[in-house]
Amino acid sequence: MSVSGESEPVAFLTYKLEDRPDPVRSVMFGFQHVLVMFTAMISEPLIIGSILKLPMAQVSFLLVATMIGCGVGAIIQSQRFSFVGSNLPMAMGSFLLFIGPIVAVAKVSGLAGAFTAVLIAALFQFLVVSFLFAKLRRFFPPLVTGTVITIIGLYLIPIGITNVLGSDTPYYNKPQALIVAMLTIASIVVLNRFTSGIWKTLSVLLGIVIGYLISIPFGMLNLDAVAKAPWLGVPQPFWFGPPVWPGFMAVALMIIAFMVTAIDVIGCTMAVSRAVEVEADEGRLRGALAANGLASAIASIFGGSPMISYSQNIGLIQLTGVGSRFVVMVGGIILIILGFLPKLAALIAVIPKPVMGGALMVAWGLVIAIGTNLVKGSLKSERDLFIYAVSVAIGLGFVLAPKDSLTYLPQFLKLLFDAGPAIGIMLAVFLNLVIPETQKSSVKAENKLNI
Repeated sequence: MSVSGESEPVAFLTYKLEDRPDPVRSVMFGFQHVLVMFTAMISEPLIIGSILKLPMAQVSFLLVATMIGCGVGAIIQSQRFSFVGSNLPMAMGSFLLFIGPIVAVAKVSGLAGAFTAVLIAALFQFLVVSFLFAKLRRFFPPLVTGTVITIIGLYLIPIGITNVLGSDTPYYNKPQALIVAMLTIASIVVLNRFTSGIWKTLSVLLGIVIGYLISIPFGMLNLDAVAKAPWLGVPQPFWFGPPVWPGFMAVALMIIAFMVTAIDVIGCTMAVSRAVEVEADEGRLRGALAANGLASAIASIFGGSPMISYSQNIGLIQLTGVGSRFVVMVGGIILIILGFLPKLAALIAVIPKPVMGGALMVAWGLVIAIGTNLVKGSLKSERDLFIYAVSVAIGLGFVLAPKDSLTYLPQFLKLLFDAGPAIGIMLAVFLNLVIPETQKSSVKAENKLNI
C-alpha cells in the first residue's frame, strides 16, 4: 500500500519492506547502512568527551555504549513488539542536540546524574510522548509531510558540505579534499546509474571503499587511532556511577530535548514510510517514538548517548532500492559487534571526511527529492505555496543563524531553535492548521502557476 498523496514513489525498490536478502547480501547491505551513519553517530560522544575533558578510557566507553545503544535501537525499530517499534528500516543514532543538556547536567551532577536524567526522560518518551505524539498524524497531510522531509534534507546539506571540504582537518581548504569528495560521488553515480544487480544495490558501500582507497595517495588516511584502539570493549551498566537524582530542572530540560526530537522522529518515520511505500499510520508513529525512547533508555544505562532516527539512511534506501527492514536489523547487529571490537570501529571512524561527505551529499540530496516529489502534488493554491515557502525559509534560517545570536532565550526555547529542522516542522503544522483553504484561492493559483 502506498503512502497517501498524489505523487508517485520516487524509486523502484529492489528489496521491499518484508523481503529477506540472503545472509551475505544482508551483511553487505547492513554494513552499508552502518557506514553512512557512523561519522554522525560517534560525533556526539566525542564532543561530550572533549568538552568535559574526559580521559581517553572514558571517551572510549562513551563510544562503545553509544554504538551498542544504536545497534539495539535499529533492531528494536525494525521490528514490532507490542506498541514498540515501527517495523520499518529505520537506523538510530546519537543527536548533537543532546550535547548541551548532557554537558550542563554533568558539570553539576557528574555524568552519573546526566545519564540518570537521560534515563528518566527517555522512559517518559517511551511511555507518554510516544502515545501523545502519535495522535498528531492527522496534522501531517502530504503538503506538510513533503515540507517536513524537504526541510530535513536541506538542513543536512551544510553538514555534508563541511565534510566534503574537510573541515577541522589538515587538508581543509586544499584541493585534494574536493578532488577526493568528487571522485567518491562520481563512483557512486556511475555504480548506481550504469550498473545493475548487486553492484547497484551496493553502490554507496563500493563508492566509499573507492574513495577510501583514493584518499591514501593524497595522504588523508591516518591510522593512528586504529593502532591505539583496544581490540575488546565490554560495556558495564552504570559505569559512570549508580543513578543520581540530578534535580527537577535537569530532568525537565532533558524531557524538553526528547520532545523536540520526537518531532524529528515523526518526520523521519513518514519519510521512511514514503521510501518503502507503506502507510505511516498511528501504530508506526507510536512504535517509532517508543523504540526511540526505549533504545535511549538502554543506551543511558551503559553511558551511551540518546537516540534519534537518521535521515541519511532514508536517502540510502532511495538510492540503492534496498528497503528491507531485515537489512537494518543486520546493521544493528553489526553495530553491537563493533561496540565490542573498538579497533574495527576505529577503522571505520578514520574514513576521511571528504569521502564520507561525498556519500552523505548524495544520500541527503535524495531525502530532498523524496520531499519534493511528495509536496509537488500538493501545491495547488497560493496558500499551499505560502506554507511551503515560509516553513522552509524560517526552518533553515534559524539553522544558519550564528550560534551566539540567541543566547538571550530561555534554555528550553534555545533548545528548540538549536534542534535543526524542528522550528520549520512545527511552523508547517501550525500554518496548515490556521490558514484556511478556499476554493477560490485554489483555482486562482492553478491558473497562475499552471500546476
